[in-house]
Amino acid sequence: MKRLRILLNGPFAGPHAGFALAERRGYLAAAGISIDWQAGKGASAVIPELLGGAYDAAYGDLNALALALGGLPPESGPKAIYAAFNQTPLTIAVRTGEGIATPRDLEGRTVLGHTYDAALQMFPALVVAAGVDASRVKLVFAEDSLGLMVRRMVETRDCDGVFGFVNTIKASLSEEGLSIEDKVGFIEYRDWLPSFYGNSLLASPALLADAGLARALVEAVAKGFADLRADPEAGIDAVMEMRPQLDRAINLRRLKGTLAIEMNHAERPGVRDGDVDPARLQEALDLLARAFPETRPLKAQEVFAQLRPA
Repeated sequence: MKRLRILLNGPFAGPHAGFALAERRGYLAAAGISIDWQAGKGASAVIPELLGGAYDAAYGDLNALALALGGLPPESGPKAIYAAFNQTPLTIAVRTGEGIATPRDLEGRTVLGHTYDAALQMFPALVVAAGVDASRVKLVFAEDSLGLMVRRMVETRDCDGVFGFVNTIKASLSEEGLSIEDKVGFIEYRDWLPSFYGNSLLASPALLADAGLARALVEAVAKGFADLRADPEAGIDAVMEMRPQLDRAINLRRLKGTLAIEMNHAERPGVRDGDVDPARLQEALDLLARAFPETRPLKAQEVFAQLRPA
């Protein structure tokens, strides 16, 4: 049995149900793999830890990976091997009823975010895509929970937006016991960045070098996510078996939101769940090159390794 260390974007929760099913239904064990799951601090924060060599794989934002690879020599870093989110979950929560509906409406306003937040990190891409004057948007770093930052936006009004994931923000509001969802709207990156993928399983160079092991991992994970799409309730059951202290209702709601948005892009025919459309990924990489001109341009095959046979 080969034991792998995998860093998740956060503590095990509803959106990780595909991994939970792969484990609880024995798909990983059948592939000769056991997993030491570790909780990370965000979808972009996992990237430097993976680059540091402490983990065999990580679950994080594909675009943040591409940004990091743009600063490395070709073919020297990790690659995505399974794209669980086939559209980006990145968002900016805003107050409703105040005329903040598009990225350009943020000009002259203040937006909060964690220093490691993927939406904050990818804000320059949104700026390019939507034609925002970034010099007129004030970005402020904060360390409160997403729920408390959104509460601060709604109640104290000392900021106008909060970076995050749509379903993570909604879950955080529920966990904090805040009944303010009717006062919160979202500027969703997917509306301006339709070529962007989201959270993906990212393999270290060492894991990629063992092609058989990496392929076995992808096949087991793909089976878990296929089962999840067929039966979300079974997915949340698997999560609760692994983390019984979680609130089932909140995590089921979060999972269903993830299935409805982040895992629901209408890919072209022939693109399997977990794979990427190379042309679509290349469009995203070309936009990143414009938004971050200090990094080198990338080709799709440098970012995603197609391990499953066609």
